Amino acid sequence: MGQTIIFADFDGQYLERIRDFFVPEYGKEWQILCCGSPQELQKELVDFPKALVAAGVEFAEAARKYLRGIPVVLLWQEPGQVMKEKEGAEGVFRYQRMDELQEAFQKQMQSLERTILFPRPEKGRIYLFQSASGGCGCSTAAAACAKAMASTGENVLYLNLESMGTAGFYFKEEGSRDLLQYLFDLRTGKSLEQTLSENLKRDESGVCFIDSVRSVMDYPGINMEELLENLKALRDYGLFDRIIVDKPLSLDKTHWKWVSEADQVVFVGSGSDTSNMKFARVYQGMVGNIVDKDIAGKKFRILYNKIDRNHFKELSNFNVPVLGRIENYEKMTKTEVIDKISKSGVFAWMEAVEDATDL
Repeated sequence: MGQTIIFADFDGQYLERIRDFFVPEYGKEWQILCCGSPQELQKELVDFPKALVAAGVEFAEAARKYLRGIPVVLLWQEPGQVMKEKEGAEGVFRYQRMDELQEAFQKQMQSLERTILFPRPEKGRIYLFQSASGGCGCSTAAAACAKAMASTGENVLYLNLESMGTAGFYFKEEGSRDLLQYLFDLRTGKSLEQTLSENLKRDESGVCFIDSVRSVMDYPGINMEELLENLKALRDYGLFDRIIVDKPLSLDKTHWKWVSEADQVVFVGSGSDTSNMKFARVYQGMVGNIVDKDIAGKKFRILYNKIDRNHFKELSNFNVPVLGRIENYEKMTKTEVIDKISKSGVFAWMEAVEDATDL
């Protein structure tokens, strides 16, 4: 089967007419898909990143975050209609006879280099979540951050790199592929686009993720340096606005490479004496030896999670902004906790994040 074409419009009856005409006539030549909402479109574009999209003008305006770098033919309500700020956009009149629409549509397909309405960002941003002490809910906070960003329409990828954890704890979709398969596919010469289409999963919240490993015994098979290089390529590819990584803190050189590549590093702690002491030791070990103090003030953030008001104490004398303080939610499921944290507003800083200088 050849080119994948996605018809996207808010008018369900129009999509039915499109489907009834194009699938029988051109189903062998093209793979025809129809989407009635931006969320449906996002899911299809994850599976078919090289698809061509034919979208109604209003639909394209609403789904612009998902259409970056995607060839688009507009379906005009009237001949010569234009999009806001896109006067030179290519399009066809949607209410022609279907055979005439098909002919006009094929002409537009010959000039795809002119139909990129919304360029991809130069690159996405990587946010690294880690904790100096266990039991602070670092994974829960990272998952909540991913959900919060996805709820604003951002394209978000979530990776859980804990040896005993997996993205499947927080986000659900069927499928057995994992990071090991993802890395193997890239090693064997598959393109990034094909590898993503075969391994990427998408939760109903809009968060995209790749499960870490099916068994904890497979975890040592993940080469963190190799994964980091692939993650940099994925960031530069520009498909995702935010890449949220939950990775255990360690003192080896490979981990500091992850810290260096991250745009923001979020240290999650509970504000207890033990949690604060461990963070202070990590911070003091880094600043002056690995990280300049001014860079630490730009790149690092502290998030207090699962705090106990009776034993909570905020760190002082550190040049690190605090994102917020999250209560210890008891008698709630993980899904309920993530949902509550994602709506708390503690991650609003990501909307206007400063560029951090490389280490």
